[in-house]
Amino acid sequence: MFRSVVAGLLYTLTVAVAVVVNYAVMSFGAIGLGVGTSMFASIAIGAGVNFPIHLLDRLRLELRTNNGDMSKAIQRGVTFTGGALFFTAFVVALGFALLTVSEFRTLVRFGLLIAIAIVTSFVVSVTLLPAIVFAIKPGFLFSTEKHLRSS
Repeated sequence: MFRSVVAGLLYTLTVAVAVVVNYAVMSFGAIGLGVGTSMFASIAIGAGVNFPIHLLDRLRLELRTNNGDMSKAIQRGVTFTGGALFFTAFVVALGFALLTVSEFRTLVRFGLLIAIAIVTSFVVSVTLLPAIVFAIKPGFLFSTEKHLRSS
C-alpha cells in the first residue's frame, strides 16, 4: 500500500508483538505447541495487521492536512481512527472469545488466543506504533499520492 520496506517492518512489528504475546500465553497456560496451535499465529497475523494499516494510512492523511506537523497528525489520527479500530477490535475479539464456551478444548484455545492477539494488535497499534512513528518520522508517510502513483 505504501510501497515502503519501513511500512512493512512497522506492520510486522505490530503483529509480531501479538504473536509473541500469544506464545507467552500458551506457555503460561501450559498449552502445547502442536500442529493446530502453531497455526493460530498465522490467523492472528491476518486478523491483526489491519490495525496498523488503517492507522498509518490515517497518519499519512493527517500529515498532509496538518502541514507535516507530526504531533498534531498523531493526535488527530489516533483520535479519529482509534475509535473505529477500538470497536472493530472489540467486536471481532468478542466474536472469537465466544468460542471459549465450546466443549471442544481446541476451539476454546483458538478463541482465547485469537481474541488476545486481536486485542494486543489493537493496543500496540494505538500506543507503540505512534510512538515509533513519532521517533523515526518515516518518509513514506510524507509521500504524496501523485508520487506513489508514478513510482
